Amino acid sequence: MRSKCTGHYLSGCLSKVKKYSFLLIFSLYWFSSFSQEVGSDSSRIVQIRDVHIVGNKKTKEKIITRELSVEVGKRYPLTLLTDTLVFDRNRIYNTNLFNEVEITVQELGDGTVDLLITVDERWYVYPFPKFKLSDKNFNVWWKTYDHDFNRVNYGIKVTHFNFRGRNEKINFSFQSGFEQRFLFNYRMPYIDKKQQHGLKPEFILTTNNELPYGTVDHRRNLTSIKSDDQLRKIVGGSLLHTFRKNFYDYHFLSLGMVSTHIADTIAIMNPNYFGNGRTRQKFFSLGYGYQNDQRDNVNYPLAGFNFFISLNKTGLGIVDDVDYWTIKGTGTKYWDLENGFYLGNSISGYVSSGNQPFFNLGGLGFDKRLEVRGYDQDLIEGKAYFLTKNSLRKLIWKHKGNIKKVIPVKQFQTFPIALYGKLFADGGYVKSFDGYLNNDRLTDKFIYGLGVGLDLVTIYDLVFRFECSTNRGRKNEFSMFLQADL
Repeated sequence: MRSKCTGHYLSGCLSKVKKYSFLLIFSLYWFSSFSQEVGSDSSRIVQIRDVHIVGNKKTKEKIITRELSVEVGKRYPLTLLTDTLVFDRNRIYNTNLFNEVEITVQELGDGTVDLLITVDERWYVYPFPKFKLSDKNFNVWWKTYDHDFNRVNYGIKVTHFNFRGRNEKINFSFQSGFEQRFLFNYRMPYIDKKQQHGLKPEFILTTNNELPYGTVDHRRNLTSIKSDDQLRKIVGGSLLHTFRKNFYDYHFLSLGMVSTHIADTIAIMNPNYFGNGRTRQKFFSLGYGYQNDQRDNVNYPLAGFNFFISLNKTGLGIVDDVDYWTIKGTGTKYWDLENGFYLGNSISGYVSSGNQPFFNLGGLGFDKRLEVRGYDQDLIEGKAYFLTKNSLRKLIWKHKGNIKKVIPVKQFQTFPIALYGKLFADGGYVKSFDGYLNNDRLTDKFIYGLGVGLDLVTIYDLVFRFECSTNRGRKNEFSMFLQADL
């Protein structure tokens, strides 16, 4: 039974609704009419008459227009066209061919518009002296080896971006010092008229006179030996086929071969280096990958998302030295929280079959992007892992200067710089191989790292990262490194 109090309350509410219903309906109608009137001009239908490109002295126009989702001759609501061109501009910029990209809509007054794409091309040929540490990172080199310059690799690297004006990339690398290496690859993003299929052949030759033969407590440097003779030689080659079905979806198919020879000394010290005390290993591999990439900036994203997954089979039955498969994937999401705040989250996973020889092991720490910050010096080997990386960034300072009085080369005269502060929290779990007891301090348990850092983003999207972290074992680390595609 309904109480009197409740009945009086409901009656009062109904009388108020009746009293103000006319005013409420009139207000909604007025607001709706006002919104339609305000949006009537911006939602006009316009037709694209032509596309003009300015500033591309070397880059072929088709490389730029490939990234446009709008077409000449078609009609679009003006608001939709403007919003769409934001994404088109990001895709053109993410070719990494330009310092700046701007797309403007030029109204012609008869219901038609022209699109003006203005680009500022980068410098494309880089002969770089090469100076690289042989160790996992700066901390290992500085602390463990007392910054020994005998453990430095040096040489020259020549990179030609935008070869033939078609966004092709050629790499030559000659390296001596701690590790001797020759590398050549040639990336052709498009080999067909529809600009969907691409190829990337690669060849690599590496030799070592000092080599770690095992891992102790997640550190390979503790088992390193040195010789006047060659301890390891790697010869490898691969061919990667890419298929870009649309703007954001990429498919990859790779075929590779690697032949490796080690000295008897290494096989004696670690019979499982190749397994069964062998001194040679040769295998063919076949891999497939898929990527959906919708980041606003592939080098330093602040919004959008990226998803990648790959399946690789090592050992195709042609040579029976190894036989296993791996599956790995990463999903990353970035949020623009406004007012200079940005949030990022990534989740990665990896699983492999069987027990691989030491030379073929995977896990966390083999790739700088796939490690728990706070464990920079560790290689956590295992047959499967889970990793999550999270960061909250805040834009502290941003400036774009012109230094043409200092540098005469036009491509380097505009000098942008941005500084971001960040908090980060990473977590991971590595499943150890059965019976693998050399490294069990960090496997089969949840590990985490927390910290603060600074990211300095500057010309050509070079990113200098400075990070202070602590981990589950309350060990503090400071790391700094340069993230660059050069």
